[in-house]
Amino acid sequence: MADSNRKPNTPAGKNQKKPQTGTDRTGTAKKKTAAGTSSGSKNGTAKKKTTGRSAEERRAAAQAKREREIKEQREKLAKIIIIAAIIVIVIILAVAIPKGRKEETASEESSVSAELEETAVVEVPFSEVRHFSFGPLSVDESGRTLTIAQFLDILKELYADGYVLIDPDCITVAYGASAVKVPEGKKPLIISQRDVSYPFSRQGASYAQKLVMDTQGNVTCQFEDRTGNVSYGEYDFVPIVESFIRSHPDFSYNNARGLIGLTGYNGILGYRTTTYLGSTENNPYAEMNGTFDPSTETSKASSVVRALKMKNWRFACCGFASDITYSSEAAVVQADAELWSAEVGSIVGECPFLIYPNQSDIDSWAVYDDSNPKYTALKDLGFAAFFAKSDTPGIFQRTDTYIREGIYEINSYSDYTAARARG
Repeated sequence: MADSNRKPNTPAGKNQKKPQTGTDRTGTAKKKTAAGTSSGSKNGTAKKKTTGRSAEERRAAAQAKREREIKEQREKLAKIIIIAAIIVIVIILAVAIPKGRKEETASEESSVSAELEETAVVEVPFSEVRHFSFGPLSVDESGRTLTIAQFLDILKELYADGYVLIDPDCITVAYGASAVKVPEGKKPLIISQRDVSYPFSRQGASYAQKLVMDTQGNVTCQFEDRTGNVSYGEYDFVPIVESFIRSHPDFSYNNARGLIGLTGYNGILGYRTTTYLGSTENNPYAEMNGTFDPSTETSKASSVVRALKMKNWRFACCGFASDITYSSEAAVVQADAELWSAEVGSIVGECPFLIYPNQSDIDSWAVYDDSNPKYTALKDLGFAAFFAKSDTPGIFQRTDTYIREGIYEINSYSDYTAARARG
């Protein structure tokens, strides 16, 4: 008989569990579950609190970042403003300083002008006008002509003696005056320089090479010494006179300057403007000096001419050729004067002044008239003021169509002292 207490050998039997054991495990699990729930609740609360603090911190951090960025932007802006202000100040100073200097110079000139205006102006006859005409100036005595130092001494002496520069225009017929006006106590003076071409023959010697513009727009000289060193400064007549007037503004009445006498055989003012200097044909200087571009040279010379005119310098014809004399026959004189008008007059413009070349004159001191073919040829070319070398002080001729004045030609200091002795 089978034992009723034996467990059946079935899968169910095999899987059958003891109730008590299952109950205990279940209870334990429930407790754990409850505990887990309780723990989970606490953890949830903690997470919420942690999440809240992080948001506040992030907001605070973002706010701090924004403040830092704003501060940095303000600092950058301040730097930019400071730099911009410095740039503006530099620009203002760059403009104001030269302007201040110009205004100061203008003020000084106005002051001198005011003093001259307060001084009584008197009329003196044309015969009281003295005209000193200078040749090229040498930087030292090796040039065997009047030196720069001697010329400066002459200017100082003329100034001390009461001479004042007058505009050469004021003695012309076209000006229409019957006498010369100068400040009371002053004596009228015209100065000129002949043959301001800076010819090839004087290059590399004791003379300036050309007139040029400096960085301030003033006319100065280029000078190359025997060692090849090039410098710029007051190496000839024009810049020396300009410098003297700056130091002695009352030496120039009504902003007068002087006459620049021009030939054409080597160009003008140191520039090789003459047509034949551009080729080897009919160019006697090509073998020794090469050829030039007259168009380019003329453009450069024209800039200097304009600057000189702005300063009230006048130009005069000294004949075209280096060896011409206007005591030659009429055809020769006419051909030379026409060549000058074409090659030089075309650059400097209208020119009534003629300083006779090489101490010549077209006639005696008898009055010119239309019976003289040389006079009519020159008159037709526009010349109406003639200057001839003379040892007679104050010789002056005036008609309805022209003036002629005797001038002292000064090529050395002894020439000057002799002229002053004559009066």
